[in-house]
Amino acid sequence: MYKSKGLNVSYKPSETASIALEKNSEHKKTMAYIGIITMAISLLLILSNLFSIHLATTTFSLIRFTIIIALNLFVVVSFIIINEKRKDIIKYDFEGQKSDEDREILHLGYPKNDLKIIGVALLIIALQILDLVINLV
Repeated sequence: MYKSKGLNVSYKPSETASIALEKNSEHKKTMAYIGIITMAISLLLILSNLFSIHLATTTFSLIRFTIIIALNLFVVVSFIIINEKRKDIIKYDFEGQKSDEDREILHLGYPKNDLKIIGVALLIIALQILDLVINLV
């Protein structure tokens, strides 16, 4: 039986689905490491902005804002893509195994850890945009 976080019904995946879910899990682990590293870089850039004397209109600060927003958008989009692939694999495999009643109760959500990472990345993006607007006014 395969029990995934965010899945409300347990089922036993077929061999092809099991292989696909295994690959997806490896991609997800890699993206988690990349996401943590990019958020750490973003936080370092934010801290360097706090201690710098430069105004927000300088070229370096604008480049820093752009890098922070781009890195965090990359994290958000990649986690959404990986989770959507997982959903597609499970839905496709589930359709061949279960009855219509079971398909109706199938709910695939995002795991809580993924939602936390996506939330922190979106928070960093919002804070950067707010900081940019405040410094330009």
